[in-house]
Amino acid sequence: MKIYILFISGCSIVLLLSACWPGRDGSLQDKSLDKTAHASLTVSLNESLKTDALYKIVPAQNYTPENSEDSVKLMPLDVESGFIHVSFGNQAEKILQKFFKGSKDIILLELDPQVLQQHGLEIRKEQNKPGGDFFPHIYGVQKIPAKAVISVIKVVENSDGTWAVIK
Repeated sequence: MKIYILFISGCSIVLLLSACWPGRDGSLQDKSLDKTAHASLTVSLNESLKTDALYKIVPAQNYTPENSEDSVKLMPLDVESGFIHVSFGNQAEKILQKFFKGSKDIILLELDPQVLQQHGLEIRKEQNKPGGDFFPHIYGVQKIPAKAVISVIKVVENSDGTWAVIK
């Protein structure tokens, strides 16, 4: 009986070590999650987003809902352009792939157009370049009020470069 318990304990230690072996950079990497486990924790981005809803994509640390009048620290591109870049649901994946490749802790903020307009902001659909797609841009004071955020969606980049919603 003791041998059996020691054997189980010994196997547990071996499994634990193989599941959390240091990576090349010295950090512990959890190798116990396979693709099946990852798939059960995520949902396809395109299946999860509303096609015509407005989404602002930012690093999670840029969103502070406690700041009721200015809940989102804008991206440098927003400040430089003089308007806030947002996307429709069917455009979010392309934006993530182009501007957030390799990024961690990214969120999509679903925005309420009526609340934005009540705060004096104007939403315009503008072509990004001749013959290009039309994207929603928000003009006015460069602040997104917390009341305008309908939902916060956490996303993760898959190994193939696509993005998925974390359940």
